Amino acid sequence: MKTQHLRARMCQAQALSELSSCTRRKVGALILDPSTMSIISDGYNGPPRNGPSACGGDVCLRDELKIKSGEQPALGCYHAEHNAILNAARHGARTLGTFMICTTAPCESCAKAIYHAGITHLYVPEDSYTAAGLDFLESYGVQVSCITHGNT
Repeated sequence: MKTQHLRARMCQAQALSELSSCTRRKVGALILDPSTMSIISDGYNGPPRNGPSACGGDVCLRDELKIKSGEQPALGCYHAEHNAILNAARHGARTLGTFMICTTAPCESCAKAIYHAGITHLYVPEDSYTAAGLDFLESYGVQVSCITHGNT
């Protein structure tokens, strides 16, 4: 994938993340067709569709319980990666052999979903925090690349 396309798609993922109602961290993810670089699906972190504005009703459940980022992913909102995969399924879009761009490194739960959805390549910003999900993906053959400001 060309550097200019990666940067443009990362900007789109970042813009999408602004739709998140999360008070803790806004994350966006895109699933791309590798042959055309067109967007198949997208997602951002947040509560269930048509649910409350925050994962704990009016407050961030993870903040209330003082849960560190990357820990206990089952608590709180849906993550952007899961939402992108679920949105693809909702619309009958194929994810097998696709690429994903995400505004941060995935947790291990999202990494498992990425792998099992058949996504073959993940792009994250170079300055992403290190997450256990990256190790999982690489151990199962999903290529992980960092998008830098100067090159890829």
